[in-house]
Amino acid sequence: MISAIPKVTSYFYYTFGYMRTMMLVGLVLMIAFIGPDFVANAQSDSLAYKPDSSLAFVTIHSILIEGNRKTKPQIVLREITFLTDDTLTLPDLTSEIEESRNNLMNIGLFNEVVINIKNWVGDAIDINVIVRERWYTFPVPSLDLYDRNLNVWWVEHNHDLKWLQFGLRYYQQNVRGRDEDLKLALLFGYSQLYQVQYNIPYINARQDLGLKFNTSYSRSKNITYGFANNKDLIYQDVDEFQKRNLTIQTDIIYKPAFYNRYVFTLSYNDNKISDTAALLNPDYFLNGQTYQRYFTAQATVIRDYRDIAAYPLNGSFFEITLSKLGIGLFDNVNLISGSARYDHYIPFRKNWFVSSQNKVKLSFPTKQPYNLDRGLGYSKDYVSGYEYYVIDGQSYGYTKLDLKNRLLNVKLKTSENNPFLKGARIPITLYARMFINAGYVKDDLYFENNPLNNTLLLGGGLGFDLSLIYDTTFRFDYAINKLGEHGFYFHVNSFF
Repeated sequence: MISAIPKVTSYFYYTFGYMRTMMLVGLVLMIAFIGPDFVANAQSDSLAYKPDSSLAFVTIHSILIEGNRKTKPQIVLREITFLTDDTLTLPDLTSEIEESRNNLMNIGLFNEVVINIKNWVGDAIDINVIVRERWYTFPVPSLDLYDRNLNVWWVEHNHDLKWLQFGLRYYQQNVRGRDEDLKLALLFGYSQLYQVQYNIPYINARQDLGLKFNTSYSRSKNITYGFANNKDLIYQDVDEFQKRNLTIQTDIIYKPAFYNRYVFTLSYNDNKISDTAALLNPDYFLNGQTYQRYFTAQATVIRDYRDIAAYPLNGSFFEITLSKLGIGLFDNVNLISGSARYDHYIPFRKNWFVSSQNKVKLSFPTKQPYNLDRGLGYSKDYVSGYEYYVIDGQSYGYTKLDLKNRLLNVKLKTSENNPFLKGARIPITLYARMFINAGYVKDDLYFENNPLNNTLLLGGGLGFDLSLIYDTTFRFDYAINKLGEHGFYFHVNSFF
């Protein structure tokens, strides 16, 4: 096993060297073709009061909070980067206020945040923080997609209703006014899900230690037991559930500062598949087993300097995760996995933005249960233009380069009597995008029948992003891949 590590490392060194070169070349080409700015209706979210930067120091006399009908004051104060009696230059104060506003928006409790300077007496000032709280209770009738993505369901599975889950999701944000969250799910259909999740961001007076609990049970009458030609192989039986999964998970979150988080996770998985599924793929759990159970210990380090996490335009994000699946209590799984992600966002002209998202994952040993052997084609880990394909493997990496122009940026005033929006200004922002993606999956198990494994994946195209309230973004893309295939693709990210 040790001898395999340099081999995998050399693959990624070569691949990401190529990706880095391609990314830089693509960036130069895109910037070279930038013409005059598009006409945009831009509205700033900056300070209501902009002081003269030539003035000297000021002292924070007090911090006043308005609009927090439910949210406890300490939750708001936790995200503000300055304290009462702090002395700052006015340029520094302007920067600190903008950072504090972004911090408050990123905790997801408010539709709008405005921070003003008021009551200026000598060198002493008061800071007024005005928040408009979201609606926090959502019993939502749910129609969920049980598939890798919407594009696969619509085209590959002919929008078959068997791939839909129906039921109820219940979201209760800001429990007790302390930014605690409760999530419940009851979903039925061919695939069923029962889930309870509770998040307590702060359990101590210093507000730097939190807990998160999650328990879920799912079962399905269809199962993806393998893949060939990089397409899913699916077996289903209306009379029998083909797989079930029980997950119990606890996270301990340490957040000593505004931008750094350390997450320590312990989870238990109890999985079972039908005899038929084990016959179709004896490596699903390895050795023809129909039962799998294991504990996972995981550590994650996050450094998040993005301006607005739901749709960042400036800043950076770094995350590194190390996982050990199977920690000695059971012998079903013995797997080590590590991943690193780095995203960077740069505004470089009025209404123009460039970004790069990059991720690499390594796992050992080579021989792994099929259900844990995951590569590209799931959730946000995909290369544009390859949404219809699944490219599984023990290790993978990708890079994505986007160039965006903000075409529209408006805020619609809502009624104070609206219980969901409560008078907030609702942002509607439209971006035009040009993008280039590259990825690579290293696979030593299934590559013979899957031509996209162990090959450089290239994709690119044009698209639009529509960013709305409640952290919702609709993405419409037209992409082409290295195979010459092209088409329209749709993606959505949302609080719900």
